[in-house]
Amino acid sequence: MKTGIDPGCPVGGIMSGGDGGSRRPVVAAAAQGGWDRVVVAFQPHRYSRTEDLWRDFGPVFDGADVVVVADVDGAGEQPRPGITGQLVVDAVRAARPALDVRYEPDRRALADHLAGVLRPGDLCLTLGAGDVTGVPDELLRRLADADDRGAGGGA
Repeated sequence: MKTGIDPGCPVGGIMSGGDGGSRRPVVAAAAQGGWDRVVVAFQPHRYSRTEDLWRDFGPVFDGADVVVVADVDGAGEQPRPGITGQLVVDAVRAARPALDVRYEPDRRALADHLAGVLRPGDLCLTLGAGDVTGVPDELLRRLADADDRGAGGGA
């Protein structure tokens, strides 16, 4: 598991990085980094943990400008009825009604969702311990492809 901010290379003026550890200090530190916006992609880990802790996520993303929550990475646990990333979205919206919080239930669509949200000058943090750790690489490929197409290097 990665700890701390692990920045990827900037593409199109967007920096992407991930963290598998504690979320609140990372988001708060990133918000002080001089970025235009901090966009956070978060994947809750384990159904049991999400069921027990979803209410605690309200203030966790303080400092973020946009939060995109994926569905739960079960890490081998069986899905539990009603336990989804939407619970985290609901907790964050209740605590921070002005924050732009979105739910992307399809993990495979997360990088595309983020690519549609991000703009030059943004920092994108991917937080969680599930397969969300692959999103920075997926996102950077999509952004690089878009840059190539925009510069006449693609279709």
